[in-house]
Amino acid sequence: MKNLVIILSAALAFACSPSDQGKQFTNEQAATTASVGSLPKTDLSEVCPFEGVSFNESQEYNEALVTSFNKTLKKHIKGDGLVSYFKWRKNKRDLTSLCNMMSGIRNAKLESFESDNQKAFIINAYNTFALSIPLSSYEQLINFNNKPVKSVANIGGLGESVLNAFEFNIAGKIKTLSDIENKLLIPFSDSRVLFATSCPALGCPAPTGQLLTGDSLDSKLTNLASSYVNNRNIVGIDSFGEGEGGELLIPTYIMSKEAYFNADNTTGLESALNAIVFFLDQEQLDEDGLEFKKEELLSNDDELWFIDENTFNWSINEKL
Repeated sequence: MKNLVIILSAALAFACSPSDQGKQFTNEQAATTASVGSLPKTDLSEVCPFEGVSFNESQEYNEALVTSFNKTLKKHIKGDGLVSYFKWRKNKRDLTSLCNMMSGIRNAKLESFESDNQKAFIINAYNTFALSIPLSSYEQLINFNNKPVKSVANIGGLGESVLNAFEFNIAGKIKTLSDIENKLLIPFSDSRVLFATSCPALGCPAPTGQLLTGDSLDSKLTNLASSYVNNRNIVGIDSFGEGEGGELLIPTYIMSKEAYFNADNTTGLESALNAIVFFLDQEQLDEDGLEFKKEELLSNDDELWFIDENTFNWSINEKL
């Protein structure tokens, strides 16, 4: 087992002694951590990040593992996409389930998966790793500078860089979430993958209570994209009437992921706006009393539509 990466003062709570857990980070420590040229990497790649939790080091990624972990996901992820992190942290059996999944992901061989199964596997790995971040760092969600709001950006005082400060093992390769996106997900040339990847913040697509499989993956990805785009709490729309324009607010999360659209040879969607228009449900728009045709958003030559970004919400996607 390789040595754990040495991290700075933003060490995770699970790596501290019991007396250190929940300790606040000083402003000086936070500044030191956040200002370094290359972020300190927190290694979740070799060990189960929970003290006293045993798991299967040689776990295979197979149907039985997926079925078992799906039960854990359904238990802790509700229909609204919120996660009961606190209860999950208290249940050693469910932590073992997570660690077995992470072990199976580590031991998998990418070349053993056919195309759609490989795509599903990598999305599942990304989402599993994302769930492990707040679970392994729960105390830090609320203990940085006594901030009352549980925010993913509070972890280690790393702010918006937190999601790339963790390293994981996928199929024997050590990667951050950004690495997985850039080297494994974007090369699929399918922007719908973006809507299937979640993170612990409310600004990201919500996690689901079930892992993806290669079966009917195409329709599942389309449904996930449609569900995200047609959520008015995510994509804000205010119409002044057909042909009269209005306001469209696109999530910053989607706008910041241009690489997915630049590489898209599957759906032909070339931008976040194209994706929004493509997946908007015209019938739902009509039912919501938004009297306009969605194609107006693309033919906005007269600039009747004001199109801007929503502020990213770093609050934890937690169900208490």
